[in-house]
Amino acid sequence: MSQQKYGYLIDYVNYVEYITIMQHMNFSTFCKYEDIYYCDADSGIRFWQNVEKRIFVQLLTSDEIAYLSGDNPQKINYFFNSAPEQIIRQKCQQFANTMDDIKNNLMKYELDNYKELKKAYIEFIRSMIDKKLSAATSTSQIMNIKQALSQLLTFVKMKQDAFNVVRFTTDVGTIFVLDKDLKPGVPKPDSWRYTIRGVSIIFECNINGKEEFMYAFPAPMFTDDFVNLLQGFLNKTSSTGVNQTIPSVPQPLLPVVCSSEDIKKTFPNVRDPLEAATAYAFKLLGFNVSTNVYEENRAGQDVEIDVKAIKGGLEIYASCKNLDSPVDRPTVEQEVGRVNSLKKLPHLKVLVVSSLNDQARETAKSEGFLLVELNRKVTIKDLDNACIEISKQLRGYFETLAPPELVSAYTALQEALNSLKEVEEGLKKAITALQKASNKE
Repeated sequence: MSQQKYGYLIDYVNYVEYITIMQHMNFSTFCKYEDIYYCDADSGIRFWQNVEKRIFVQLLTSDEIAYLSGDNPQKINYFFNSAPEQIIRQKCQQFANTMDDIKNNLMKYELDNYKELKKAYIEFIRSMIDKKLSAATSTSQIMNIKQALSQLLTFVKMKQDAFNVVRFTTDVGTIFVLDKDLKPGVPKPDSWRYTIRGVSIIFECNINGKEEFMYAFPAPMFTDDFVNLLQGFLNKTSSTGVNQTIPSVPQPLLPVVCSSEDIKKTFPNVRDPLEAATAYAFKLLGFNVSTNVYEENRAGQDVEIDVKAIKGGLEIYASCKNLDSPVDRPTVEQEVGRVNSLKKLPHLKVLVVSSLNDQARETAKSEGFLLVELNRKVTIKDLDNACIEISKQLRGYFETLAPPELVSAYTALQEALNSLKEVEEGLKKAITALQKASNKE
């Protein structure tokens, strides 16, 4: 690794540590954190050790950790001797009561060094996406990456419109919010943070005895440079050969309509409502669908597949978990083992769930499964709504792999068809009104 690359890593560490200490100082009472006297050396060391363990060990390679921990020509431990830590240390030597002085000096540090911090942040995220794409070995893994990029791009383009409330903003625009402050319909950080690490920073916040999540969104996220970075990767993945195996324009073109009665008639032998809704969703997208079929594994045993969908040479297996409680990691690992043991692997693996916990979600994505989450257990009375949600999420996956020009054309065609449908309805009403008027005469 080049010295230059370590350079932006050092600045990235500085930036994340700055954001972390700002969050801790500003929300110490609000989040009921344990008291830390910032001018006490032992307390400071414990704080930075916790930051290193909880944030950077999850992000960086062992070589990067070793270098930043002191295995560098200067023998500096950048985790414990970062720019923010030095600012704190300097102010502690000058004043007895330094909280406001420390915060003001830290924000001045971000303002004065924003150009370098922004560059380091963007370079770090660029390297993270590069690593993910280089390690991707299957179509489903590329789909997961592209879906995460698409969700993240949608979020950053919204800027301030993504939030109902902003709890705190630094001088250059780093934003702190609670999870519940995000507006309904806005892509949640969970939609990208397991795939593209290091974009935003998550903290636990104890509010009235209940654990809440707080997010810090660094200011460079909301810049044109970051938008261009994400768009560049999306364009790059759209131009790969993977598009040739994915149905570019899912059918039907008109809005999805799922009828509970039609679902029951089409798949009368499927007992689980989630499986039936999933099967019908694939059927609406133009796939030939089979349910509860058996495929042979490498040990010669039969393995049941909940939903098997085939279209144009593309084969998809969908596993459905319709539980009262969130699906856990052991359940996902068992499903991963079942599917990966098959003699013939599908092109795409999909996991459709009522809900699942964070560990299960991360495991499924790391194993190349596309995730469809409904956040509720599906019942027979909820077949139509579940089918609509599943088909929308599946269509979203397929559209992220279609070339942008084709998606734009597809969207325009949908809008045109919907407009024509409205015109047709209007004409019918006008004709009916004229007929009524004519009969009266």
